[in-house]
Amino acid sequence: MDWVHIRDEAVARTAAQLPEAVDFIWHRQRPVITAKALVELPERNRRAFMLFRLEGKTIRETAAIMELSPSRSWTLMRGAYLHIRARLGEAR
Repeated sequence: MDWVHIRDEAVARTAAQLPEAVDFIWHRQRPVITAKALVELPERNRRAFMLFRLEGKTIRETAAIMELSPSRSWTLMRGAYLHIRARLGEAR
């Protein structure tokens, strides 16, 4: 086997680009992890989250659609947020 000498500058440039590559991969994986986390949620939590975050409904609108109080709607959504954040934290 022949050894190839790589200059220190080339190694430094490559190492400097590594965090960017890791960040790029992480940002590509976040939506996938989030989608999987949403599927794991109970139906009511998922519906509250989707109405508020993905469909742009207000808390009051979400509550009315789901026939809940605004505070209960917020509680369901908070549970969804905590679950998604936990899954994202596990993946990182």
